[in-house]
Amino acid sequence: MFARWKSNTTVLVALVGLLALFSASYRLCVGQAIVPFDADAAFAPDFVLLADFIRHGKLMLWNPWLNGGLPDFAEPQLGAFSPLMLTMGSLLGGTSFGFRIYFLLVWWLPGAGFFLLGRRLGAPAWASAMVGFAWTFSGFMLGHAEHTPWLYVTASLPFEILLLESALERGSWRGFAATGAVWGMSVLGGYPGLVFNNALVLVAWAVGRGLFPITSSPWAMLPLTRRLMRISVGVFLLSVIGCAVMSPHLIGMLVDTVGVTARSGPLPRQAALGENPLGPLALLTLASPFLATLPRGNLWPHTDPSMVSVYIGAPTLVLALGSLLGGHRKARWGLFAGAVLLFLVALGPILPLRGWLYDLVPFTRYYRHPAAFRGPAMALLAVLALLGARDVFRGEVRRSRPVLISFALTALAFVAFSLISARAGMQPTLKSRVHLGLAWLGTDLAFLFYLLSPRFPKRLQTSVWAATLALAAFADGFLCEKISAIHVGDHEVVKRWRILDQRHRDSLDIGALTGSTRADYIEDGLGCCPRITAWSLVLKQPVFSGYTALRNPFHERMARQASTKVLGVGGNKTWFTSRATFAPPSEDAFTLFMKRSETPRGPALVLHSPAGFLAPERLSPEQARELEEAPPVRPLASELLSYKPTELALRADAPADGWLLVTDRWAPGWRATINDQPAEILPADFIFRALPVKKGVNTIRMRYHPRTLPYTLPLCWGTLLVVGWLQIPKRRRLSPCVAAQNQ
Repeated sequence: MFARWKSNTTVLVALVGLLALFSASYRLCVGQAIVPFDADAAFAPDFVLLADFIRHGKLMLWNPWLNGGLPDFAEPQLGAFSPLMLTMGSLLGGTSFGFRIYFLLVWWLPGAGFFLLGRRLGAPAWASAMVGFAWTFSGFMLGHAEHTPWLYVTASLPFEILLLESALERGSWRGFAATGAVWGMSVLGGYPGLVFNNALVLVAWAVGRGLFPITSSPWAMLPLTRRLMRISVGVFLLSVIGCAVMSPHLIGMLVDTVGVTARSGPLPRQAALGENPLGPLALLTLASPFLATLPRGNLWPHTDPSMVSVYIGAPTLVLALGSLLGGHRKARWGLFAGAVLLFLVALGPILPLRGWLYDLVPFTRYYRHPAAFRGPAMALLAVLALLGARDVFRGEVRRSRPVLISFALTALAFVAFSLISARAGMQPTLKSRVHLGLAWLGTDLAFLFYLLSPRFPKRLQTSVWAATLALAAFADGFLCEKISAIHVGDHEVVKRWRILDQRHRDSLDIGALTGSTRADYIEDGLGCCPRITAWSLVLKQPVFSGYTALRNPFHERMARQASTKVLGVGGNKTWFTSRATFAPPSEDAFTLFMKRSETPRGPALVLHSPAGFLAPERLSPEQARELEEAPPVRPLASELLSYKPTELALRADAPADGWLLVTDRWAPGWRATINDQPAEILPADFIFRALPVKKGVNTIRMRYHPRTLPYTLPLCWGTLLVVGWLQIPKRRRLSPCVAAQNQ
């Protein structure tokens, strides 16, 4: 009966928590607001395009509508192979409504994960829901609401910890495999840097459980060395499974984007350490989310506003620090030390820790934003809060201690609030003052009731202080969303997406829609900064300049210079020259090419070896002379036969033997035939494609087949299927003897 009551209570609290989430984010839920900035400019259009592809029964491999064409399947943030995103796109279609539902799912899912993790760790249902609610409206989640792939990765972290904890408790290899599968899936639509930050948390958690095992685990009685050895094998299995699931993006980015984007190689050390570090003063945003909305000025000038806040809610922080005074102190201090260490890594170049990671852990060289490390640090504090709530509920700490911690933190929060506001030269808003009072003083009142609860009637001893703390947490989260309203769309954003929905075209036949025509960028009155949006994906209008994570410095500079931009913009897709020159795709060769393009003769045709993008050599004097003397390319009329995302067919009448420049982007996976005979496609003019042609009519067919997908995609989805199948319990079969006895 108790178990049933406990289960019913959990369900009831979960439903109340969902109602609280809906009421606190009402405008988003009913479509009166849309998340702006990167979500509006990039991730919502990306979702629309993915939905269009999957509804046509195709995978999104090549995107011809943006920047002259891109192998978008390799970019993990777009979710080309994510089971979740493909399912949502298939069911909801390419609309702003579909994206909004997807956004709400990945925004609320981490809170649900912490709720389940809290129940697994023994925290009461109301406290688990409170911590999950606080995490949903934390500074990390609201700050990165515009970065949907960040939410996607964060959504998996509590579930990864939950599965790992279960695997360690049962000593189950299948549990380690399940953890690895969920960790691997987090990159299929997520920001890779956060995925590997989560890996650091999982490894540290496993090591901690090796030192402080779960008493009910079959490994608990093993000697420390043997226990750590088994856990190491489990972590190795986890990592192998995870990397197999990630393989389409891990290998695709290294192989299929060579020559397309600078992201296929490691970042310079300074870029990895210095772009968006967490400013030291940003640690004081633990006091209030309002502080993160202040002008950067002399507070955190090198950090984007989305990456400033570390606020996790007043009740959560009090419970997290209170847990350090409860049972199993060594393990909890280990978690706290891990959180502090991650916060220090987030400071970037101020301390050497991020630099040590760059030097010693190779995969950390591929992503920037040191402030991202604050995410797992805040998650560890949320875990500590769950443990603290369990201790308080069970009466395992002195009643005066949470009260002292709460009052001390409240005093520090008020001081930090005043000092940072004064330093920024800003008067706090009325809303921020109300939040400060309700969140912190409400938490104080709840723990004061906890101190006095033995004097209450027995039935009210828990309900009074627990209800007060839950109400303080709700007011905290509700006002956090209002204070951080900069991350929620306004009327103009909603109006613009209504226009986009009305003008959305889901056809994938570029030739039937726009022929060979490519615009410079989206304009047409859809808003400001049209060059840095991906709205063309909704309208199915090919553009030469738009928002993409697969940035290419050569492309960006060519798109700004009129003499080279003309190659990729307009209705002409084919250019001809009788003679081309070879040069490495290096910076000095590109500089000379751009300089030559500014002369009256115009751009020449420069061919490159595909292998040259891996290690570009310097331009030799002979190559420089040939480039300067090479004849220019001239427009050549062509007949468009077929133009789809992974296929381009055209017919051109060449005046002589020479080279045909096709001004779609080059990538390693493109293959061609000319008059039904195989022909080599070479990278040309640093970003385009070129083919050798004969005098007369040439029928050219180009098709895109990524090199890695025939191997990596079956490995990815096959691994998920196998691991999922292994989680199904085996049916117990009666032996013949037992069956005979039963008869």
